[in-house]
Amino acid sequence: MTSAKWPDLPEQVTVASVMTCNVETAIPQTPLAEVLECMASRRISCVIVEEKRRPVGVFSERDAVRMFSGGDKEVQGTVGEVMISPVTCVEPDTPLSKVAETMTTEKCRRLPVVDGKGLVIGLVTQTDVQAGLREQLAKYTENLEHILERRTEELRSMSDIADKIARFSRELMTLDMKEVLDIGAQQIPRMLGARSACFVLPDTNGGHVVAKECGPTIACERLVERIANAEESVAIESCAEADGHLVSLSFDLPKLNCVTGTPEEGKTEKGGVCLHVADRSVQSKEFMYAASMIRDILGANIANAMLFSATRKVSRLDSLTGLKRRYVFDEALDDACCLFARYERPSCVALIDIDRFKDINDRWGHDFGDRALAGVADIIRHSLRTIDIVARYGGDEFAVILPQTRTEQAAVALERLRVAISRWNVGMEGPEITVSIGYVSLRAGDSPADVLKRSDIALYQAKKQGRNQVCCSTEQSATLSLTN
Repeated sequence: MTSAKWPDLPEQVTVASVMTCNVETAIPQTPLAEVLECMASRRISCVIVEEKRRPVGVFSERDAVRMFSGGDKEVQGTVGEVMISPVTCVEPDTPLSKVAETMTTEKCRRLPVVDGKGLVIGLVTQTDVQAGLREQLAKYTENLEHILERRTEELRSMSDIADKIARFSRELMTLDMKEVLDIGAQQIPRMLGARSACFVLPDTNGGHVVAKECGPTIACERLVERIANAEESVAIESCAEADGHLVSLSFDLPKLNCVTGTPEEGKTEKGGVCLHVADRSVQSKEFMYAASMIRDILGANIANAMLFSATRKVSRLDSLTGLKRRYVFDEALDDACCLFARYERPSCVALIDIDRFKDINDRWGHDFGDRALAGVADIIRHSLRTIDIVARYGGDEFAVILPQTRTEQAAVALERLRVAISRWNVGMEGPEITVSIGYVSLRAGDSPADVLKRSDIALYQAKKQGRNQVCCSTEQSATLSLTN
């Protein structure tokens, strides 16, 4: 893309460019015969009559013709007796358009030209004015054609840019953040002639991180800082280090709560992309036009992807406990059964139930019950591994998938969890909170329904044997019955 320097329209032509400086003058007392003889010998059509170099009148060949057509045969008197007076004067810097207007108004064909002191320095005629205006019009027309030609070229270039960006926008018809960044990394450098690109997005801790890079980028810390502190939506900075320019396209993104993942009303954070552009045309209209459009489209798509991800995350989490919902657990259990059937990877599944939770709700109230559920969920989340899948399965029931875990390993982990919950107290007053846990390990031919049925049997055994226990399904001949 190249920038066009638009030609200025020509300045108005002034009297100075067309006036005649070598003019003949006379004083009012000069005999008329002498003036006529001078005009004939010099072949001039006009004499300026002056006093002390200041014009007081004009005598032209037209005045002479009019005088003799009246019947006068003899030339008598002075030029002051027959001159046209008073006379309008113009200065050298007077535009010809104004001179033409004056000549039309005054019905005259010649005007003396005076300097700032009012002294005669030349003469401008109607013919001079017409020639000057024709020249001015010709230059104006030529420059106007040049302007229109360049403007057409610019509009054609802008149209091409708009078509490319429209295709880019259609490619971005996705709500997946990875796909948005991959498409941006592939297309944006090509459209803006950049050697590299660095995409910077806000992280969950209130800072910023490099979400995507392509090409040889400069120090990431510097690029992150440029986006995080950006004041202009499109900023261009010369960069000797990179032999070119750093172009920052920044935009506002919704600020997401670091705990819930939901947008915080009225709050935004900066995001953007830094580009290394070697081309000197970064200041051109075409570049700025393309950069601004790309910024708007990319910012909107990243914001939509963030909101979609946040909405999806929220929809998969239980609002009270922050654990995964049952349908998410069901999907994960189905995947675990498929992996076991194919690779025989050991995994265990557990159901956890808060003991006598209905009595707790009836006696201590639902507010206490909600705090108990949230507290137990928090202990489960922090007691197990990050790869373990924990969900709220029912009202007071939780479900856990322990990948890559054998039966004896699950027994140890779940017993440790049971003890941690039994040692926890919801408040200063209230009942002791305990849980019963039933678990099984996956086996050949298991369906998700089979696994849940056997887990439920194990949980029932834990309840039947006195609660506050961890039990493995009797179908596997393994039972743990442990108390405080």
